[in-house]
Order: sequence, then structure tokens, then C-alpha cells
Amino acid sequence: MPEPLENKAFELDPQVSAEEGSAFWYIDVKSAVRGLVSELESEMKNREIRSHYVGNCDKGEALFQSGFAGGLRHAKYLIRKWLADVFTEKERD
Repeated sequence: MPEPLENKAFELDPQVSAEEGSAFWYIDVKSAVRGLVSELESEMKNREIRSHYVGNCDKGEALFQSGFAGGLRHAKYLIRKWLADVFTEKERD
């Protein structure tokens, strides 16, 4: 089960500031990134569904929901690009 990256930093080098001397375990980062992508995918699907039910909203709302879903899709792409080591090669596509 993915977990947010919260209160997971540990002190690596006590001789430097917390920002420079802290680290995270790979498994914690991987869990947080996968959880983030999972939430993006879920929200993206919800927005895509809303954009197809034009009968429940006007055309402007449908376009907004579709555009929002597109933005989430792009965010997912960027996360997979910049944090590629967290994903298998198949998951990066």
C-alpha cells in the first residue's frame, strides 16, 4: 500500500543543515511516487467521465473537465520521466 513521504527523512550527516544532510530510503520514495501517480490516474479517470456526460453539465464544463484530465495525464508523464527509476520500463510508457 503506497504511503505519503511524510516524516520519513533521516539524518545522514549531522555536520550539515537538515536540508543538505537528510535522506530518504528508496522504498519510501518509490511508495510515495507510486501513490501519487495512482491518485493522478484516479482523478484523471473521474474528470474524463465527467467530460463525457455533457447532459449533466454545459459544454464549457465538459471542455474544462477534459482539459483538466489532459493536464493530469501530462503531470503523470512528467513524474514518470523525472523519477524513472521508481518505475519499471513497461510502467514508464
